[in-house]
Amino acid sequence: METAGRLTVRRPLSEVLFYRGGPVIAGLVLAGFLRLAGVYWDIAWHIDLTRDTFFSPPHLLIYSGVLLTLTIVVYPVVRTWLQGGSPVVPVGWRLLGLGAATIILAAPFDELWHRLYGVDVTIWSPPHLTGILAGLLALLGLAVFTAEWAGARLPSRPWWLNLLFVHYGGAALAGITVVLAEYEFRARFAGRQIYAAEFHGFDPLLYPAVFGGLGVLTMVAVSRLISFPGGATAAAVWFTVLRLLVWAELAALGRTAPDLPLIVPAAVVLDAVLYFTGGRLFGALAGGAAAGAVLGYFVQPPYGAVSPTSSVLAAAAAAVFGALVGDGLGRSIRSLSGQKVV
Repeated sequence: METAGRLTVRRPLSEVLFYRGGPVIAGLVLAGFLRLAGVYWDIAWHIDLTRDTFFSPPHLLIYSGVLLTLTIVVYPVVRTWLQGGSPVVPVGWRLLGLGAATIILAAPFDELWHRLYGVDVTIWSPPHLTGILAGLLALLGLAVFTAEWAGARLPSRPWWLNLLFVHYGGAALAGITVVLAEYEFRARFAGRQIYAAEFHGFDPLLYPAVFGGLGVLTMVAVSRLISFPGGATAAAVWFTVLRLLVWAELAALGRTAPDLPLIVPAAVVLDAVLYFTGGRLFGALAGGAAAGAVLGYFVQPPYGAVSPTSSVLAAAAAAVFGALVGDGLGRSIRSLSGQKVV
């Protein structure tokens, strides 16, 4: 709020957020690191120690990341409203707030679920999936807000903006593997060391299919968002770094660590096809199918009598749909920054 003589000028919320966009984005990225570290610690805690409590150490780490996100999102909205400013909120900010609020609500939902149905040891329970998907929604909101901020405040596209979008892509891939963690964590069930997904009877082909669809969606979106070739590979490499940091965290805590999926070869194939086909949708679909096939080969189901061909076909089929969505999503977000994919 600015004062000139007797005239009081109240800046709209969107202008306030864009003006402070840099520190805001840095704080939200930090909050995302806290949530990711807490979620993997929580999964390992369940694997090694079974049931935890509402205030277990992993939960507290997750809550700290969520509360930091919620504080950053809500504070400027409330302050602007109290000062009588315009309540217009950027789209990315709305997605951020919805994601953070849903994560908060998932915690009591999880506690209620345990009270009603007893102890569950699967990530695929409704409250767990609610929290994980809400985290991905918040990450999408951050990417959208970053593009909106860049379009409003930056006269040209700086090189570090590409790095931000690469980070969002790697973090999204890490979030996808949280959904699929049952296929990557091994635990002792009935005296045997087996994958959690096998114990629960999950279809082994869901692993390459879901990974192929969502993974390629993410990598195509990143490739459309950044201004240099190799975006998918950069995101896949950063995902690998994030997962290695998770491994180091769990090793330091003495907890079980998950397998690390190899996705860089698929990303390299995707980038190669996109490079030679330009910005056309055909390139995204062809590259998505090829990348999905490679991904299906390298992330075959860790159990079950599933042939490599079945894994490749499942991932490739899902990847075509993922590429279609990722192409549109990446183009839409990039247009918010004032640039179009050519």
